[in-house]
Amino acid sequence: MPQTQRRASDDESRDPSYRPPSSSGKKPAPVKKPAVGKPAPKEKRPSSELIADISAEKEEQERAKKAKQMAKDNLMKSYTCPMTHAIFLEPVSMADGYTYEKRAAEEYIRSLNHTRRIVSPMTKKPMDSFTLTPNVVLRNAIEHAVDAGLLEGPDIDEYKAGLIKLAEEAKRLKALQDGARAGDAEACKDLGVAHMQGWYGLIKSDCEAVFHLKKAAEMNHVTGMALYGFMLIYGRGTSLRVTQGAMYIGMAAVQDGGSEFACSIMAEAYHRGQFNVPRDDNMARKFYEMMTDCKYMDADKGARDKRDEFLAPEVEIVSDDDGVRSAFGEEDSSSDEE
Repeated sequence: MPQTQRRASDDESRDPSYRPPSSSGKKPAPVKKPAVGKPAPKEKRPSSELIADISAEKEEQERAKKAKQMAKDNLMKSYTCPMTHAIFLEPVSMADGYTYEKRAAEEYIRSLNHTRRIVSPMTKKPMDSFTLTPNVVLRNAIEHAVDAGLLEGPDIDEYKAGLIKLAEEAKRLKALQDGARAGDAEACKDLGVAHMQGWYGLIKSDCEAVFHLKKAAEMNHVTGMALYGFMLIYGRGTSLRVTQGAMYIGMAAVQDGGSEFACSIMAEAYHRGQFNVPRDDNMARKFYEMMTDCKYMDADKGARDKRDEFLAPEVEIVSDDDGVRSAFGEEDSSSDEE
């Protein structure tokens, strides 16, 4: 092989793009190499396919959104009391396997005391007991879900406000209990009322109320004496002792400026002849009038309404030929004038 041909063959083996010079003497056109690092241009897709992809993506997002909302709704239902329809603050479990808000469950149990039937508030089927067991796991789960922001909305705002109220009530109850143990008459009276009304998360108990009200009465607390006497004359939380109860109420009506509540009870007793008191409207009027000047304004609206009704001046209606006139001599404006 001639030397020139061997050189061309060697050059070709070293560089595949090598082209031997043409016999015409013209240089061959350079071969374009693909740009390094640049992807090949994509082919344009039809607009119908693009629209279909966008629609599918939106549908998928909508499905994910609905699934997330459904999960939240289901979570909210599991955190909601079936009796109050509010987020649990103090969840307790009962023998029927359901969980309820503590105070709602206690109120339900009290409502069945007169029937002596132990039935489930959900299924109405008999239960073995009314034992309430705190559901600590559920309570902690709700707290963690709220703290993490998994649950939001008006129900959660109400839940947070409820927690604040529970904390305030617990603080107030502890202060009353500490005061009662220290021998504070006002604290004993307030703690007795709290047990009577079921305040601060306490279970309503007339027996506990009488215990604390008696201590207040023995320390000459005026409202405490009136309330203790009230419990005695009605036999609430203790044996029926009308005479002793009337004595405490009578003392509370006149001692240290007087109790408005005690005066209202004495007035009603004289008006109706109750609690071993003779019927005497003059005495009833006297005690009703005393209510206005009492130092301890501890009566409720119902007692004050009875007082106002009893003390209201009677208006005698007189009829004559000239029309209808009241006892004050004023002619009725509805009479016809000829």
